[in-house]
This record gives sequence, structure tokens and C-alpha cells, in this order.
Amino acid sequence: RFGEAWKYVDLWSMLYAYGRLAAPKRYLEIGTRKGHSLASMLLGCRDAGSTLPSVVSCDLWVQSYAGTANPGPTFVAEQMKKLGLDTKIEFLSGSSHELLPVYLRSPDATFDLITVDGDHSRDGARTDLNDVVGSLRLGGMLVFDDIHHPQHTYLGEVWREEMNHRRGLEFYENPRNNTGIAAAIRYRLD
Repeated sequence: RFGEAWKYVDLWSMLYAYGRLAAPKRYLEIGTRKGHSLASMLLGCRDAGSTLPSVVSCDLWVQSYAGTANPGPTFVAEQMKKLGLDTKIEFLSGSSHELLPVYLRSPDATFDLITVDGDHSRDGARTDLNDVVGSLRLGGMLVFDDIHHPQHTYLGEVWREEMNHRRGLEFYENPRNNTGIAAAIRYRLD
């Protein structure tokens, strides 16, 4: 739309583009808060005329997270319906470190798109990445937000440490815009 000079990429634009271009069937999101990222991806799917994917949302729903409201799953579901994005959302309320290892044991727990934007501690982010990367389907994309966040300057390092040794994934990083974004696309199953 904006030509080759356009270089801005953030979480919302990346998720919108993936939803619009790839029509994911299943989406896992760690860190949903008010549902902006979720809405971006679902709007991309809708704008492309694709069927909306089923969604798994995992969040602690910590009140006043990072100084802003984190109103919970009922609010998020209502917001999606207000936007006409009526799709199946399974909410996992609690720690991703406790809930996802159990949830992802199911052979059906695979995803076309996964966003990791939850625990921003060094060890927490590392754990989330390691927990979900094996659930990424062929052709699927794993998105990791805030690789250049001024309060979490180590997240880009965590991304590179955890992803660079993995085979079958193509990597992308954009530290320039907003708080930085990274992504990996699964091109081969090992």
C-alpha cells in the first residue's frame, strides 16, 4: 500500500498482515490484555474474507499491568463481538508457565500463528518461547514483541539466544519501530 519506502512494522501491523495474507486456522496468544493484538489479527482475516481462526488466549489478567487496565476475558470477548469478530476464544487464565506446558501436551495443540507478549522477565520470556516453538505448524509464524523495549533491553538477546540455534525457522527482526518486533516462520519440520 505504501510502496517500498515503507519500513514500519510493529506487533499490530504484523499480526494484521499475517491474518490477511495467511488466513490462520488456529492462533495462540500469550499476553492479551485488552485484545488489541487479537483484534488486529482477526481484522486482517476478516478483511481478506477468510474464516476467523479459533483462538487460545493465555494471560494472568494482572490489574493495572504496566500502568494500564487489564480488564479480563469477558471484556476481551465483548470487544471482539463489538467489532463483529465473533470467533471461538478459549481463555487460559493464569501463568503461561503453568498452563501452557499442560495444554500443549495435546497432539491437537498446534498453531498457525503464535504471539509471545506476556512475561517480560528474562527467564519468563525464554520459557514462553521454548514452551510454544514446538507447537508451530509448517508455514506458521511465531511473533515475539518488545525486542527493543527500553525497560526490557535484554529481550532481543533472549530471542536470538533461543531462536538462532533452531533449525527449520526463518527469522526476522525489526528493532527500529516502536519497541521492536521479531518473528520466525516455520519452513521445515525437524
